[in-house]
Amino acid sequence: MFKNKKLLISIVVVGIVVVGLVVAYLFRPEKECVCNVKSQSEIASSELISRYETDENLANNDFLGKVITVNGIVNSAKKDEKGRTVVELDAESIGLVSCTLCAKESNANELSVGSAVKIKGECVGYTIDVVLVKCCLE
Repeated sequence: MFKNKKLLISIVVVGIVVVGLVVAYLFRPEKECVCNVKSQSEIASSELISRYETDENLANNDFLGKVITVNGIVNSAKKDEKGRTVVELDAESIGLVSCTLCAKESNANELSVGSAVKIKGECVGYTIDVVLVKCCLE
């Protein structure tokens, strides 16, 4: 009887620890920006859109979920519903590269339409535009 009680208590303690670790993992804070993350590749905005328009699956394999640096010309810079700056880079196509800057990015006010920029961000996919989030100006 005594051995079974010890085993039961051990199982309950291990279960509580595992549940605690799972909850901590699921509710951990998300990184707000990629300013201190090394870029995995650098590409022009027009080339990025072209790669997605040509073969979305291959482009996803190369860029989706990765931190990349995109060079381009600012088409527009505006605030989203959360007050973050969204910069759209011209891509000489129907689509644009949409970059949502992180809250730490203070140089966003210096952006003007037609200026050349380098923006580093995490690629989260393609609709008509290629979307980058957690972005920083380089």
